[in-house]
Order: sequence, then structure tokens, then C-alpha cells
Amino acid sequence: MRYGSGPFPGVVSVVLCADLLTPLCSPALGISNLDDLRHSTLIHIDGRSRPTPKPDWFRWCAQAGVTGVNPEAGPRFPDSMLAVQAAIAGQGVVIVSRVLVADALAAGVLEEPFSQSLAGDAYHFACATGLEQRADIIALRTWLQTFVSAL
Repeated sequence: MRYGSGPFPGVVSVVLCADLLTPLCSPALGISNLDDLRHSTLIHIDGRSRPTPKPDWFRWCAQAGVTGVNPEAGPRFPDSMLAVQAAIAGQGVVIVSRVLVADALAAGVLEEPFSQSLAGDAYHFACATGLEQRADIIALRTWLQTFVSAL
């Protein structure tokens, strides 16, 4: 199996969505502005291999113009879902994929206190060339496009 950005011979690919990685936290923390971040616990995800460059607190703080925050401080998790569970439990703020936590955002157990995000990977629908016009493939692609547009 090959991974990467392609192109791959014999495969038709359609971009479904481009992900964003953004700081998220429990509403119970009451974080509403960038100054609140200076007094918050930053949660880190060490086990990420994508996207590159890694979406970490160094990059996010630099992009958002945040100073006075130690981007190395805070608990570290080997897995995104463990870090998300810590954020839901009110243990801090995590930079995570909005696609990964769409249900938690919709349910209100996580919130996005800041508008600044980092670019993530794109999600693609791929199938073998020549199959893209089959009714079942079109139906699946349409369903996936509808699903991700709601995120």
C-alpha cells in the first residue's frame, strides 16, 4: 500500500475536504481569549506523523502572535485520541484535527476558543480509473462529500 500525495497511476482522486488543526478545550475551562492561554495547560501529541510540518504549540503560537506561553510545557500523549480525552476532561488545551473531533464539537464537549488554525492534510476519495462512473461509486462519493461538508 502506498501513501502520499500522488499522483498514482490507475487511480482517480477527488478531494473531499482540507482539514484544520486548531486548539480545542472543554467549555468548563472558560477560555475565551488568547490571554487565557497563558494560564492554561497545553496538551501535546507526540505520536503524530502527519501533517508535516507537525502542528505543535511552537508553530501555532508563532502564527497566532502569542507570547508569554511556554510551548514545551504540559502533558504529552502518544496518541491523538488520548490527548482529546484529556481535553474533554478539562485537563488542558490540545491542537487537534477538526475532522477527528467533529462529533465532540457538535455535542459541545469541546469548543474552539480561538479562530487561528494550522493547515492539516486533505482527505481524498480514491478509486480505480474506470470505476468512477459506476452508480455505487458515485453514490458512495456523494455520501462522503455530504458527510464531510457537514463537518
